[in-house]
Amino acid sequence: MATDYTDEDKEIIRFTQEHIESLKAGSTPNIVFHIARSKNRNIVMYEAKLDAADPAKFAAEPIDGYWHDMEPSYQAISRKKGIMHDRVEISWIEHKMAYGFAPTLVEDGAEVDLALVALPSRVMRLSLRDGKPVGVAEVSGKRCTVQFIFVKSVERTLLPPKCIYVDLYGTDLTTGETVVERITP
Repeated sequence: MATDYTDEDKEIIRFTQEHIESLKAGSTPNIVFHIARSKNRNIVMYEAKLDAADPAKFAAEPIDGYWHDMEPSYQAISRKKGIMHDRVEISWIEHKMAYGFAPTLVEDGAEVDLALVALPSRVMRLSLRDGKPVGVAEVSGKRCTVQFIFVKSVERTLLPPKCIYVDLYGTDLTTGETVVERITP
């Protein structure tokens, strides 16, 4: 983990990591990776969709990206409205500006190249390992399984948040060590 995180950043990362592991072990096993932000505990999840007829291949629309609201104040608002789940679709503007993605099926659907709008030059290759979807990309010059992305930003009045940096976390495919790459805009 980067050493310059605030205590709040560390807590957000710890909380979201634990929550993701719980989801993967239970109701949402096909999570490939997620984006956590310094703003709050809400995350953007990227979940693989497999072909119903051949689960060794990805579906024609292979990725589902959406918000998973874990911030208590957001959950309280949803519950007041009678909404009992924490999934929120990514808005059109969010899809175009920050959290969107462009998947391309390759190898006859056995793999997917995934480009994120925010990191278009960093294409991730999705594949199935032991029946579970994983994303592999270069992180700090090493081939890694992507674990998550952390975005440090500051809120601004009447303007969108300003991104200070993006930390890309992966697990080195050769050594098994955690690798972190900081990307600054």
